[in-house]
Amino acid sequence: MADENFTFAQLKATLKQLNLPIAGDKATLKKRLYSHDPSGAWRERARNMCVEDRQQTGGQAYTTRENSRLDPIEREMVSNLARDLERTRRENEIMQRRLEELRRERDMAAGRISVPSAANHAPSSMPRPTISALGELLSEFTGTEGIFENWRKQLELIRATYSLDDNNTRILIGMKLKRRALQWFHSKSKHLEMPVRELLNEMKKMFDHRPSKMELRRRFEKRNWRHDESFADYYYDKVILAGKVPVDEDDLR
Repeated sequence: MADENFTFAQLKATLKQLNLPIAGDKATLKKRLYSHDPSGAWRERARNMCVEDRQQTGGQAYTTRENSRLDPIEREMVSNLARDLERTRRENEIMQRRLEELRRERDMAAGRISVPSAANHAPSSMPRPTISALGELLSEFTGTEGIFENWRKQLELIRATYSLDDNNTRILIGMKLKRRALQWFHSKSKHLEMPVRELLNEMKKMFDHRPSKMELRRRFEKRNWRHDESFADYYYDKVILAGKVPVDEDDLR
């Protein structure tokens, strides 16, 4: 093999094997080799030198002879060898990962690694519904006599369940007030700003005028079954009236 046919990689590998500097162009490398060994014995070493590297595109190994100079059988052998090397590399990586997993499992079993508690992985709380959606859970309040206390309990339950602050609670109240109750709410601007607890107290003074037990008893007794209604409607009204004042079940008949 003539000097000119030595590849740059062969010259560098030969210099490296002789513990000589490898910097410089091809002519510099050959000059350095001749300076070290004027007899040219290094040429035999270079002929037998086979350098393997990785192609940047495929990561496949190739020899210093250009692939264009290989016959089809040699190219196929090189390609097969490269695939085998790549497969071996991947298998080694898988084995390393599996080995690391086994080590961690062993350490956890021995108590050297703490297992994360369930509290650290607790699911996040459900998002709070919109005020409009919460409005579907609260009945309307028109200021009708005798129902304010039940309506207030509904409101308090929704407020506690969804952790509503005063601002959102006032918005919810304003959405569900109708007729006389809504007119009263807008009659004073301070109703829009006062704390909810104080607002409910004002509403109680205005609308919670419940009749006496005697009056409720009279209403219950006066409710008779009319010929123009079904018995189901009559019985429903009697049950509602009975719920407002203690009445024995036998009296419903």
